[in-house]
Amino acid sequence: MALSGSIIKNIGSHNRLQIDWTATQDIANNKSIVTSKFWLGGIDQYGEIRASSTRTGTHKINGNSVSFTNTSAVGANSWKLLHTHVVEVPHNADGTKTFNITGTYDLGVTLSGDYYGVQTLSKDFTLNPIPRASKITSKPTWTAGNSVYVSVSSASSAFRHVAVFWVKNASGGWVEVARSAKFATSITHTFTDAQNKTIFQCLAGEPWRQSCITIETYNGSTFIGEQDEAANYDWVYAPNASTLSLPSSVDITKSLTGTILTANTKFSHRVRLTYTTAVGSKTYHEILPTTPYSNASSFTLDTNTIKNDLYAQCPNAQYWNGKITIWTYFDGVQVQSPKEYTVKFNVIDSKPTYTVPPTYKDIDTITTTLTQNPSLIIQGKSKVQVTIPASSKAVAKNGATMSHYVITLAGKSESRNYSTSDIVVVFNEIQASSDTTLTVKAVDSRGFSTEVYTTVTVLPYSPPTLTASAKRKSGFEDLTTISLTGTFSTLNGKNSLQKVQYRWKKNTDTSFSSWDSFTYTTSGTTFTATPETQTFESTSAYTVEYSVTDKLGTVTVQQVVSEGVPILFIDSKKKSIGVGKFPSSDNTLETAGATTIGGNASVSGTLTVNGSSTLKGNLNMSSKNISSVNLLSTKDITATGQATIGGKAIKVSGNTLLFDNKPIALSDSAILWEGAYWMRGDHYVYPTKKMSECPNGWILVFTYWTGSQQSNSNFTYCFVHKTHALTSGIYFLIGDNNYNPMFKYIYVGDDYLRGHDSNDDGAKAESVLFRVLAW
Repeated sequence: MALSGSIIKNIGSHNRLQIDWTATQDIANNKSIVTSKFWLGGIDQYGEIRASSTRTGTHKINGNSVSFTNTSAVGANSWKLLHTHVVEVPHNADGTKTFNITGTYDLGVTLSGDYYGVQTLSKDFTLNPIPRASKITSKPTWTAGNSVYVSVSSASSAFRHVAVFWVKNASGGWVEVARSAKFATSITHTFTDAQNKTIFQCLAGEPWRQSCITIETYNGSTFIGEQDEAANYDWVYAPNASTLSLPSSVDITKSLTGTILTANTKFSHRVRLTYTTAVGSKTYHEILPTTPYSNASSFTLDTNTIKNDLYAQCPNAQYWNGKITIWTYFDGVQVQSPKEYTVKFNVIDSKPTYTVPPTYKDIDTITTTLTQNPSLIIQGKSKVQVTIPASSKAVAKNGATMSHYVITLAGKSESRNYSTSDIVVVFNEIQASSDTTLTVKAVDSRGFSTEVYTTVTVLPYSPPTLTASAKRKSGFEDLTTISLTGTFSTLNGKNSLQKVQYRWKKNTDTSFSSWDSFTYTTSGTTFTATPETQTFESTSAYTVEYSVTDKLGTVTVQQVVSEGVPILFIDSKKKSIGVGKFPSSDNTLETAGATTIGGNASVSGTLTVNGSSTLKGNLNMSSKNISSVNLLSTKDITATGQATIGGKAIKVSGNTLLFDNKPIALSDSAILWEGAYWMRGDHYVYPTKKMSECPNGWILVFTYWTGSQQSNSNFTYCFVHKTHALTSGIYFLIGDNNYNPMFKYIYVGDDYLRGHDSNDDGAKAESVLFRVLAW
């Protein structure tokens, strides 16, 4: 058997005819492609043949014959290809084949006196057999524990087949796990438990491994071949591991029930609760046994049997997130990875044991001297000492430890760490006005708490209240009357007033006078002082300070006595009248505040306005003098009519002050427009006030353009007088960012500005119109 060969025939002593053949096999089509080459050779230095006539020959492979022509000329030590013939040679059904190659050639030459005519070369050859094992046509994959369907394409109806199932193990070696019965073209193979166990052993807990199904082909009992190609390889998959259905939480001491959901009835399981913190040598609790593994479909865990273990997992929390794990097995071999679940184990009925209330007492010497009873607490004055005796301390439960106490009294809370000794807390000046509750909350490491309570007896108390009065005679004279009334707490007869006093000083002085005592009377919780008089200069302001002292403290208040200022004062010596002031000049009417004139006013002399004035009629002046009037703001003069100065009217129109109907001042913002324009030909600006309506005209403000926005630098102010309220253009001289002068040409009208197309050429684009101001 071969895939190549030769046929040789010597011609004389120096020449040779030779046929060389090779074959390639088309296994899929059960045939070989045979290529045969017919040669004439000069096999040594004397092998040259000189011939020019055309000769004929034949070339036959497996009965396929062709004719050819060539010449018999050949050189010494060389070969000449006479003809090449290629033929597809089909094999027998079992893959075997023997075939014949025959070649003839009419040399037509005389060599060394001998004539050589038609020469024949012929020989039989046996080709390598082509395997005829059948091919798998079904997908060579399956799930462990399930049956597998296998189908093949057979080269002969007489062939029978065996499917051999292989799985790679964890070490990478191939393991034969099963062989099927012989079948014609298909079979559904059901694995035995032993075979499935072998498969799971190869999977070794992984979700898949590489698998292979090889097909052995037989003709009767004769083994034809085994088909093992890429199409035979795929994967064997592990079935899903079993899962659990569990509640999200369970109270410790209660039962936890779980359901096992399995993909295979032959699976067994182990279920375990793993501890976060070891309890002695225990790190877990087996829920389902491991010897042997359980076939149960559900389980119930009575947490009361392991409650101490569970409490130990959460000594500082009110619950523990426990991990429950299920392992799945097939005949003792683990299937896939275990599944983990979290269940919240709640700590219940575990508040600290705490039953004895704390004790309290007043430790302030002043208040206890008054009450003669430390259990009586005076509002805002007593210092309350709370004691938590060690003998009645709180006790934690179920694995917790005590953490701290929170002591609350009258809205104030204090926290103290837990101690085995007495715990003492002092509250200063509690503000309860009636009996209140003292609460002590004992808190454990889990945050659970228990509270105990004690009623605290409170005597309501408030410092004395003072209602003071210091009034000048007639509201502005020197003689001043000083009065005082108020209230105080009697504490059920335990408290009384000790001193009621006052003192005073001129506001320009640095110190008060000495204290003067009031004579006073009491009635229940009120007191009334006998009024005192003092002489306070009417031209100065004074401060009077009052002080009231009871057995628990002193309260002071101050009152300012203003300068004596009459509402209306007629000074007969100066022949003047003062409104809200004493007149300072002769023959004047003087007012300290704003003046409103409801009708017309005629002024023969000078009009002096230091404050604001409201004129509801007309103002006629023979003099042209107006002094102390801020003409930059018309808010200083409010007029519904008009004033006449030198025969010309001055009046307010909107927010503009007009003189002889011409604007001389504005009261609102001077910004009439704001933006960023190069002022090209299509750029129009409409200021909010016409140029003719402004006192002098407009100011155009230019600034540097950064490329994306205007800059707050490099400003240029250009003035346009309102006499130019025309539609003609103006050249405005401005500077660029490099200090170079340039011009922008802008058309100016009374109510608009329009640009020119040259205004954004070159360096001009670095400058934009930023604002228009009233001028």
